[in-house]
Amino acid sequence: MKIVKLNRSIPIAASVLVSLIAFSLFVARQANRERSSHDFLPTGSTPASDTTPAGRLKTQDSLFNVIVSSADKYYNEKNYEKCLAELTRALQIKPQDQVLKNRIASLNPLVATQKEQREASQKSLASGDVYFKAKDYLNAKSAYQQAVSQDPTDMVAADKLRKTMDLLRSQKAQNILFDVSISSADKLFQAGEYDKAMQEYEKAGKLLPGDPYPKNKINEIIKIQVDGKVKAEEYAAAIARADKFYLAKSYQDALLDYKKAAVIKPGEKYPQDRILELAGLIAAQKAKDDAYIKAIVLADESFKSTQYPGALKLYKDALAIKPEQAYPKDKIREIEAIMARIANAQADYDKYITLADSSYIEKKYFQARENYVMASSAKPNEAYPKEMIAKADKMLTGQESAMAKAMEEQYLRTIAGADKLLTEKSYELARAEYVKATNLRPAEQYPKDKIAEIESIFANASKDKESQYQLAISNGDRALKSKIYETARSEFQLALTIKPTEAYPKSKLAEVEKLMAADAQQKAGDARYANAIGKADSMLTAKAYLPAKAAFQTASNMKPDEVYPKNKIVEINLILYNLDKQKSQELAYASAIAKADKLLAEKSYAQAKAEFANASALQPDETYPREKLAEIDKLFADQAAATRSLEENYQSAIVKADKLLADKAYEPAKAEYAGASALKPAEKYPVTKIAEIDAIMAGIAKQNALDEEYASIIANADKLLADKSYDAAKGEYQSALVKRPAEQYPKDKVAEIDKALAELA
Repeated sequence: MKIVKLNRSIPIAASVLVSLIAFSLFVARQANRERSSHDFLPTGSTPASDTTPAGRLKTQDSLFNVIVSSADKYYNEKNYEKCLAELTRALQIKPQDQVLKNRIASLNPLVATQKEQREASQKSLASGDVYFKAKDYLNAKSAYQQAVSQDPTDMVAADKLRKTMDLLRSQKAQNILFDVSISSADKLFQAGEYDKAMQEYEKAGKLLPGDPYPKNKINEIIKIQVDGKVKAEEYAAAIARADKFYLAKSYQDALLDYKKAAVIKPGEKYPQDRILELAGLIAAQKAKDDAYIKAIVLADESFKSTQYPGALKLYKDALAIKPEQAYPKDKIREIEAIMARIANAQADYDKYITLADSSYIEKKYFQARENYVMASSAKPNEAYPKEMIAKADKMLTGQESAMAKAMEEQYLRTIAGADKLLTEKSYELARAEYVKATNLRPAEQYPKDKIAEIESIFANASKDKESQYQLAISNGDRALKSKIYETARSEFQLALTIKPTEAYPKSKLAEVEKLMAADAQQKAGDARYANAIGKADSMLTAKAYLPAKAAFQTASNMKPDEVYPKNKIVEINLILYNLDKQKSQELAYASAIAKADKLLAEKSYAQAKAEFANASALQPDETYPREKLAEIDKLFADQAAATRSLEENYQSAIVKADKLLADKAYEPAKAEYAGASALKPAEKYPVTKIAEIDAIMAGIAKQNALDEEYASIIANADKLLADKSYDAAKGEYQSALVKRPAEQYPKDKVAEIDKALAELA
C-alpha cells in the first residue's frame, strides 16, 4: 500500500511581525503628516486653487495626499510593491519628507519577502501542475496548498486547489479498490510470490495510472528476478570453478571461488562446508611444504659436507613427505652411486694393497709395483702405495724394458676397459679406469681427454639442473607478473627444491604470500562493497530512504573514490527534501503506517504490531493495518512453532551425537555435532565436542603415523641386516629405538649385529 507523506510549510513569523510594526509606524506618520499639513494653513483658511505660489503649494499638497491615500489602500491590501511605487511618487513631490523616507525604508524588506514568497508560490504552482498533468492528484493538492499558503493573493493557485480537491473526492471509491489491490500485492510480495504480486500491482496501476508505487514495485520485482537469475548463474559458475580447483588440489584458488559463491548465496551450506574443509587442507599443505623444504635444505647441507648416510636418510624423509618430487629421487640415486663407488674403491684398494704387499715380500717387485699402481688408482690420495711404488722402482733397476712392456700391456687393457664403460655410459667407472691409465702413463693425453669429456658430461648434467632452476624461476616470475599467484608459488617452490640455498625463490615466495593475502583481502573488500551496494539499492527501490542513505554512505566509506554511492546519496537527499515539502491531512495515520512498515521490514514485529494498532485506531475503516496485524499474529505463531521444532531437532542431534561418540564413531559423531551447531550456533556444547573429537582423531593419526614410520625403519633395517650391511642396519635399528625406546626387538637386533661384528673382527 502506498503511503504519501505530506508536510505543510509554516508562514514566516518574522515577516508578519515586520508587517505589523510597519503598519503601526505608517498610521502614526500619517497622523503626524495630517497635523503638519494643517499647521501650514492659517486658521479658517481653505486650500488655494490659483496659480500663485501659495496656490501651487496647495495643489501639490492635494496631489500628495491623494498619492499617500492610494499607498495606504495598497498597504492595507498587502500589495507592498504598488504601495512602494506610490510612496516613491509622493517622495518626488516632497523630497525632504523624512517620515516618507522612513516609511519607504520599512517597506523594502516587506517587498523583498513578498517577492520571495511569490516566487516560491510560483515554483509550488509549477510543481503542482506537473503532478496534476500526471494525474497524481494527492501530490498536486499538496503543492497547490503550499502555493496558496505562500501567496494567499494568488487566485489561480486557489482555483487549481479547488479543482484538485473535487477530483480527489471523485477518486475516493477508486482509491479503495487501489488500496485493496496494493494490500494483496504487498502480501504476495512479502511471501516471495513475485509473479502473482506483479499481476496485482499491474491491476492497481490500471486503477490509478499516475501513482508511481505499483510501477516501482513492478520494477523492483523485475530487478529481484533478474538479480536472482544473475546470482544463480554467478553462483553456479563459481562453484564449478571451485570444484575444478578442488579436484586438482589447487586449494587456494578453490578457496577464493568457494568464498565468492558464499558471498553470492550466504545461505547455501555447500560452499561454507568446503571453506571449512579447505582451511584445514591448506594448513596441512603448508605444513607439508615447510617440512619438505626443511628436509631438503638439511639434506643438501649434509650432501655438501660429504655426510652421505645422513644426507641419504634426509632425502628419503623428504621423498616420504612428497613422493611425487623428482629432486630427492635423483639425489638418492646419486648418493647411492657415490657410496657404492666409495665402497668399491676401498675394496679395490684393500685387494691391490694385499696383493702388492704379498708380491713385494716375495721379491716379485714388478707385480708388486703393478698392484701398488692399481691401489693408488683406487685411492689417489693415499701416500702408502706411492711410497711403495718408489721402493719397487729402486728394486727394479735394470729391468726397465720388461717393465715398460708390461705397463704398456696393462695400459692398453685399462684403456680398452675404460672405452667400453664409456660406451655403456658408466661414467663413474669409466673415469676411474681412465685415471688408472693416466697413472700408468702420465704423459699420455688420450685418457686425460676422456676424463675431461666425462667431466663435461657431469657439468652438462649440472647445467640441466641449472636450466630446470632457471625455467622454474622464469615461469614463477611470469605467473607473478600475470597475478596468477598459485602457479607462481608452485614454480618458486620447485626452484627452491632444486636449489634450496638460493635466496631469490625464498624472497619471491614471501612476496607471493603477501600478494595472495592482499589479493584475498581486496576481493573480500570488493565483495563487501558489492553486497553493501546491493542492499542499498534494494532499500532505495523499497523507498527505505534513510536506511538506503546509510547503506550507501557505508559503501562510500569502503571505496571513497567510487562515484556511484555519492550520486545515490545526492539522489536520496533530493527525494527526502521533496518529501519534506509535501503535506498531508492524514499525517498521523501515514506516519504510523510508515513506521509500522519499516519495523515489519526489519522484523521488529512487536513494535510493528503496536504501530499498526495505533494506525487502526486512527482510521478504523482502513483494512490495511488490520490485515498487517493478522499477518504479524500469524508470524508470531509460526515463530513459536519453529522454535519448538528447532529445539526438538537440536536435542535429537545432540543425543545421537553423544551416543556415537560413546561408541567411538568419531566422524559420524562430529557430523551430528556440526548439524546441532548449525541449528543453534550460539550453543557451546557441540563446538566443544567437535574440538574434543578433532583432538582424539589427531592423536590417532599421530600414533598411526608413528607406527608406520617405526615399521618402515624396522623393515629397512631387516633388509640391511639380511644384506649383511651391519653398520647401516645398526643405525636403522637405533633410529627405531628413538621412535620406540621400550621395544625389545631393535635392542635384540643391535646386540646380534654387535656380536656379528665382533666375530668378523
